[in-house]
Amino acid sequence: MLTFTYAILTSVFVFLRSITLQSMAWSGIQKLHNDMLKKVFNAPINLYFDVTPIGRILNKFSKDLTGIEREFAWEVGNFLAVLYQALAILIVAVIVVKWILILLPILIYISYKLYINSIVSFRETTRLDSLTKSPLLSNFGETFIGTSTIRTFSR
Repeated sequence: MLTFTYAILTSVFVFLRSITLQSMAWSGIQKLHNDMLKKVFNAPINLYFDVTPIGRILNKFSKDLTGIEREFAWEVGNFLAVLYQALAILIVAVIVVKWILILLPILIYISYKLYINSIVSFRETTRLDSLTKSPLLSNFGETFIGTSTIRTFSR
């Protein structure tokens, strides 16, 4: 009976975590979209739209919103689950073997350095990915805008 109760409670908490994270992601997407629209609409026309292709703007909107909707909420949920598991393991390890507290600052420092090094390369890779997709979306946007000219000259 205890195992059944534990399984039911675990299922309920996982369901509540999923609903909470998804609703937070949806409200975050709505706020981000409204903020992005406000910034684009208030951008100076000669300074922003002449320099920034339409494809880059569309890419930014679609990639940011899709990233939050599909990935961010679940990544936060997974992060929290792993964090709580790691804390539980650490507490048990400290209770069983006290000298592990000496190694803990060293492990935290090494983990922090690895994180800093990996996040820099991840940002650069993401930036390059975004730049390679922008010309394609820009071509679609410019073609859509210039369809009357394309039809006029049959090209």
